[in-house]
Amino acid sequence: MTMPFLPNEADATYEDQAEPDSVDFEILLAGHQLTGVVSGFIVQESTTPAQTIDVGIGVGRLLGKTITVSASQANKAVTAANATNPRIDLISINSSGTAVVTAGTAAAQPVCPAVPASSIAIATLYVPANDNTHVDEQIVDKRVFIPAASAGEYAGAHTLDETDNVVNMESTAATRAVTLPDNATYAGKSFLIRRDGSNTVTVTRAGSDTFDDAATSKSLDTDGASIGIFSIGDGEWKIVGTNGTVT
Repeated sequence: MTMPFLPNEADATYEDQAEPDSVDFEILLAGHQLTGVVSGFIVQESTTPAQTIDVGIGVGRLLGKTITVSASQANKAVTAANATNPRIDLISINSSGTAVVTAGTAAAQPVCPAVPASSIAIATLYVPANDNTHVDEQIVDKRVFIPAASAGEYAGAHTLDETDNVVNMESTAATRAVTLPDNATYAGKSFLIRRDGSNTVTVTRAGSDTFDDAATSKSLDTDGASIGIFSIGDGEWKIVGTNGTVT
């Protein structure tokens, strides 16, 4: 099975997996700087184990910016093993949401390569000498979990999800549309949506949900207008309050 962030030697498949690496501390520090995983990004052996690994869907934050990957990335290629020495590779997610496998340097006592710039580290892969079929026991989970984003700005149509709380809709260039998620699925979730610009921002329900005044959508009609809502899972978005002209 996949190893935890830093396994005990007795629990590790390979002794080197249990040794702290300077990169481990860099990954932990990055988490304090809002670079890490919100959910998902599980790394595991490919369905048919080979010289590849699979990376699942997930949501991460890179210096506070949310990165959402909605399609799994299967059969990511791994550099061929060294004939003499083992190697430690690093798997990360870059700013475009692409999984990247960075090969380490083969050595008698291998160390992890540096985390690439503008990337979120999610796992390491131990590559023994002459071993080109990679399985879960070679993978160490390096995900550092951090909270979902509390605020974000969007300059286009946006569907709210678990990473959103306060949403600033930049509408200087054009009207903007915000689509709410399923109310029942998001019980306990709240959103504050604000218009920032000269064009209208429209907030629209999902499915048959409504607002608690029976409306199916809300229009933020003035620059700076905002609406606060929350869900208890009953199909109605409860309106906490509004600012500016909201119809």
